[in-house]
Amino acid sequence: MNEQQTGREKMTDNIEQYKNCLDGLTKDMPEEFFKLAQVFELSVFEPIHMEGKKDIYATYLMNDAVESYFVFEQSVMTGSYKELECEQTASIVHDDNGYMLIVNQSGENRFTIRFTNLHMQTTCFDYGCMGHFWVKGYEYLRQLEYQSADIRDKYRYLGKDFCTAQELIFMQLADFPPIKKFRSVPEQYYVPYPDYVYPEAVRYLIETAESVLAEAQSMVQRMRELCVQGANDTYTDDDRASIMSEISQLRTEIDRVSESTDFNTKKLLNGDLGRKSYTNISGVDVSYISTDVAAGEYEIHVTSAAEQGQYTSGTVSGGVDGTVKVNGVIVEISAGDSVDQIYEKIRTAADKTAVTVTNNGGSFEYTCNRYGSKYGIEIECDNAALRNSLGLDSAKISDYGKDIEVELVSSSSSLFSGNATAACDGNKVVITANDGFKLRVDVDDSVGAGRRIIAHITDIGAMTVQIGANEGQQVNIDIPRVNCEMMGLDEIYAYTSDGAASGITSCDEAIQYISEVRARIGAYQNRMEHTQNYLESTNENMTSALSRIEDVDMAEEMTNYTTQNVVSQAATSMLAQANQLADKVLQLLQ
Repeated sequence: MNEQQTGREKMTDNIEQYKNCLDGLTKDMPEEFFKLAQVFELSVFEPIHMEGKKDIYATYLMNDAVESYFVFEQSVMTGSYKELECEQTASIVHDDNGYMLIVNQSGENRFTIRFTNLHMQTTCFDYGCMGHFWVKGYEYLRQLEYQSADIRDKYRYLGKDFCTAQELIFMQLADFPPIKKFRSVPEQYYVPYPDYVYPEAVRYLIETAESVLAEAQSMVQRMRELCVQGANDTYTDDDRASIMSEISQLRTEIDRVSESTDFNTKKLLNGDLGRKSYTNISGVDVSYISTDVAAGEYEIHVTSAAEQGQYTSGTVSGGVDGTVKVNGVIVEISAGDSVDQIYEKIRTAADKTAVTVTNNGGSFEYTCNRYGSKYGIEIECDNAALRNSLGLDSAKISDYGKDIEVELVSSSSSLFSGNATAACDGNKVVITANDGFKLRVDVDDSVGAGRRIIAHITDIGAMTVQIGANEGQQVNIDIPRVNCEMMGLDEIYAYTSDGAASGITSCDEAIQYISEVRARIGAYQNRMEHTQNYLESTNENMTSALSRIEDVDMAEEMTNYTTQNVVSQAATSMLAQANQLADKVLQLLQ
């Protein structure tokens, strides 16, 4: 199977793609029709009436060395082509008389070409006569460069069979130092690009992460707006339910982009590009590490574990007309409601505030799902009869959780500085220092008081980027995890005005977190830009130094050439004169 057949088979395998560009195309049509579809895919079809030619032409390929045309044989055109920068659509019709090409230019213009056959015509420039954009003093070098480049194009687009043996040899001049180092474009358009680093790829990666974070920040801002609305008592419970439904959708989308955003299969925001750590006990997660946290061991002592708000009622006897409020959610109780009916009403209401209610043999156990002093249980009931029937021991019951309490150990083995402080929120510990140090540690309820936590922070995990040609010229890109759990957005319950108001604070903290991550990414981006500028300058200087070593002195070589040319011409002239003298002597002897 020859290369032409192989190329055509590749085209016919993608027949549906080409049919979208040229409607009516079939597999049995010649390869030229598939190439015509390629032109319509780019909307660059332009019919040409060449002087002295009866057939209609259209350009397929044009560069410094090769021109290739479609030739519509025995063609007749109806309508006229207009020079419009617009989308082109086309269809082909085949009958016993030949073909008809119907072209539409964005609905503004339509023309047809009737023809009997379609073939390709390829022409090569006379590259030996080419040479424009001359640089004074480099005319001969420029001509050599053009000739070698044009032969290469001829080889690339037409194939080896179109090149003579002399042309194939001449093409090797492309590696000749003066030609290889000579810049074929003006200096202001030349962009050096080091072979040993790919800053563009790193820049695209950073820009991808930045764009997704910007969108995530916008979604958090929308959640904040919804929480502000829900904090107003002008909204009904149904209104807040709708608000909470949108917040839930936004949380789902943030988590989705966090898990799915990638660049060249590398996940960017799910923590895979963050620095790794481990601890001496289970139930502890180092969820955030700032770039200023040095690798090593950090010791934390738990003095008091975090607690949940809890309350257990007395025995529930049955329904009494009235209302009870659980964490701001009103529950209507009717006379005659059974214990199970009362339980279902209270449980449904409590679920909206992250409170779990269980029926333990007629006694209701209320447990807040979240740890910390900000979250708990509030039950209000002014109806004494209803209060007694629900087993409540007072008109207002309040029980909030406790934050974890820790001590930071600063010693030879622990790297905490003397100015490091810990802020505790539920089972979350955020440790900061005045030098940009920030470390977040999440501790679950299995870690009780008296436990000694050793957090081992490593430099492993961050993406390493080679920014130079030598060993050690690297930068580590560390992008922490960005999801709702990390930012505390999963703790928003805007079913009540108090819950919505609390959600405002959670959104503010999330926005601050995303801003910190974006600032980190921005710093990486700035460093990459400075590094790229440095590498470009270094590459240009090295190229110039190499050029001074390898390149010939054109002025000297041209002087030598001129000298040798004068000597050669003088020798030729003298030889001619000498030959003439011999002829004169022979004439005298005659």
